[in-house]
Amino acid sequence: MANNTLPANLDHLFTLAEDMADGLHALEGAVGVKQNTEATLRGDLKGARSTEADFQSARQAKTTSTTAQTVADSNGKAWLGVARRTLVNSFGNAWSQAWTDAGFPDNSTAVPDTIEKRQELLASLGGWLKAHPDHEVPAPNVQFTAARVGELFKALSGARSGAKTAVTNTGSTKAVRDATVEKLRRRMRGLIDELDLLLPDDDPKWHQFGLNPPAAPQRPDAPD
Repeated sequence: MANNTLPANLDHLFTLAEDMADGLHALEGAVGVKQNTEATLRGDLKGARSTEADFQSARQAKTTSTTAQTVADSNGKAWLGVARRTLVNSFGNAWSQAWTDAGFPDNSTAVPDTIEKRQELLASLGGWLKAHPDHEVPAPNVQFTAARVGELFKALSGARSGAKTAVTNTGSTKAVRDATVEKLRRRMRGLIDELDLLLPDDDPKWHQFGLNPPAAPQRPDAPD
């Protein structure tokens, strides 16, 4: 006996839904479908397709924002390395209170190993340089200035905020997409159940809906 299991793949699911809607367009009245009509099925299909497009757009935005965050962090990390080497000339290699006053965390002179701490160090160094302009080195290959660190902090902070927003939006749009796809699946299963009451198991009209007549032999799986 053939069954009519709904595809897991969304593209295949949407194609089958379109076939079922076409079948309803041709045979809805003749067969006597009353509950799961062409209009309702096409409405559910339209909603699922729309929310899937929104989800894919959100995923792309997430990728873009993650890349922007990586670039901003890389730029900030590179500058912090330059800043550390510059401050060694004033503070020496060993940790001292002066390093903490400049914003270096954990009683260390090392550039922090987390993005959160690197962002905070950029902010701290910006304030410290504004308070100690005599330590600025405006040379093009160094740019150890309050203005430059301010630019880097703003870029990293904005990129991280954008990445967080993108992650949230991706989760939200996926939840909406999943709900509309499940609604479509219920509609399609409902139509299959309704047709099961209206059509004989061997009626060729099943094919008009993109479905297998229940009485047809079960096809074997396609070889890999």
